[in-house]
Amino acid sequence: MRYERVNRTEEKPMRYELANRIAEAVKEEIGEGHRVSLKETRRNNGVTSIEIEIHEPGESVFPLVRIDSFMDGIASGRIGVNDAARKVAEIYKESGGGRELYDTVNGIDKRFILGNVVCQLINREKNKERLCDMPHRKFLDLAVVYRVIVGESRTGMSGFMVKSVMCEAYGISEEELEYAAMRNTEQRGFEVREMASFIEVFLGVSEEKDEPECPMYVLTSKCKINGATVMLYSGYFSGLAEGIGSDLYVLPSSIHEVIAVPVGKMEPRELRAIVRKVNSSEVMAEEVLSENVYRYSRKKRELVIA
Repeated sequence: MRYERVNRTEEKPMRYELANRIAEAVKEEIGEGHRVSLKETRRNNGVTSIEIEIHEPGESVFPLVRIDSFMDGIASGRIGVNDAARKVAEIYKESGGGRELYDTVNGIDKRFILGNVVCQLINREKNKERLCDMPHRKFLDLAVVYRVIVGESRTGMSGFMVKSVMCEAYGISEEELEYAAMRNTEQRGFEVREMASFIEVFLGVSEEKDEPECPMYVLTSKCKINGATVMLYSGYFSGLAEGIGSDLYVLPSSIHEVIAVPVGKMEPRELRAIVRKVNSSEVMAEEVLSENVYRYSRKKRELVIA
């Protein structure tokens, strides 16, 4: 069995050493006949992540398991290295390993891409370089990009971002890519909940509280992943705004959800201060969407930057 170490002595040496320790433990957990290596990947908002690659003999494609959260857990003392390795092995086995991934990759064609592509909203300025080789369209201060979903399980969702070179290779125009992604994203569904209801469902916490001075509503996808794309579908805001009889301020809580509040309860500058504080202290850098606040107009039926 071969194990490849990552050497980054000039940047965060302790973090890379920890990644190497997890990979060594994964090597023991997976067993003979596999090659374990580490890979660094550039992600949303310029964030880099560390992933473990597990290569099966004779396979040309292989699963990647991200280990940043495991490293954070080890550093904080919540879990040990061996616990992290067992979890990585579990995710790998649940994915079906290299053979299942190989079969999926071999089955990718234009029809598969258009049948499984969805939209994702990201910050345009923070991803300026990344957008250079990705089909996208501008939306307010954001960018709509496209992701192909290849698998879902209880541990998460796997897929890949659509690059321009891929569209060229499969003969996919940006127009048909956008049409398919908008259709598929809407079909996967969104939901609108009052904040208290959302917390009860998502976190399993129920609290008896008085009616809040400023009612808040969470809009997200049914799977709670990349739910901020609800901003592309004005009907959800229209229904909410008509129901409460007010225009809405929309706060980008993260790439996964947005929060709507009635206009008149707080000023945009106050809401922007809240968004910026939450972004800097509560939201992972990779999941920050924007520091702006948006306004939905019932009359114009559109979102604009407030």
